[in-house]
Amino acid sequence: ITITAERDEIVDFSDGYIQTQQIILGRADEARFTGGDSLAADTSLIVGTVPGTTNFDIAVSVVGQDRVQGFETFGVAVQALLAGDVDAVFIDDNAGAGYMNANPDALAFIGDPLTSEALGFVFPSGSDLVAPINAALASMREDGTLDALYTRWFEDFDAVTMTFPAEAVAVPDLGGREITVAIENAYIPFNFRDPATGEGRGWDYDALAEMCARLNCVPVYQETSWDGMIAAVSQGQYDMAADGITITAERAEIVDFSIGYIRTAQVILAPTGEDRFASGEELAADTSL
Repeated sequence: ITITAERDEIVDFSDGYIQTQQIILGRADEARFTGGDSLAADTSLIVGTVPGTTNFDIAVSVVGQDRVQGFETFGVAVQALLAGDVDAVFIDDNAGAGYMNANPDALAFIGDPLTSEALGFVFPSGSDLVAPINAALASMREDGTLDALYTRWFEDFDAVTMTFPAEAVAVPDLGGREITVAIENAYIPFNFRDPATGEGRGWDYDALAEMCARLNCVPVYQETSWDGMIAAVSQGQYDMAADGITITAERAEIVDFSIGYIRTAQVILAPTGEDRFASGEELAADTSL
């Protein structure tokens, strides 16, 4: 949490433990701007960041409120940048470096840092924990522990594999086993039939091909409808299902899930030019829709 005078009016901060800089994250091939000034000068450019953060405040101060788009998380903002929905993301350099590592050759820092700030722990005003925490931080700074933690988590940690270099993941050998996979072939881009060849294509096919290459198995796809897919897996008709299936507590009562592989958001899709509503609340309010 960035230490600011405004926040210090309602909470107590520890001493700073990391010095961070706010930076502009852009696409690697960006040629329309080279820093904050040229970004501000081109009024067609939109900045993404997260409301309630100092990054949001700085973005507003640089380009104005109307050109700042808020996102729930920085991960979503970066995805919007990669998709071209925004033109830049204001972010701390430490976090930005992680997203750059996770998207090699797709992202770049643009221009000089916008600010340099310290991060600290937050406590209720008057807390008796501030002094001992500061003493611990001072000791950790003195013996090099803070530097070691920084190196471990901001330099060595691989945000793509969620591992450290020495922690390469060992995978089992399934001995060439055939795995029956229920698939709909009607959920682009997860899975669909190629109009030209009729063959199954999509994220599910590529991901399972890669997983079976590593696990020594053979995926055997069986096309089925979405309506009964989860129930069929629960009854053992298929070994697994691949169809962009949301992990929910209710479904987890009858099937087992893998760990999550994509974070998705539900949105409202409408025809271009829709002017009767601009949000879920307005959609709900118009009972004719």
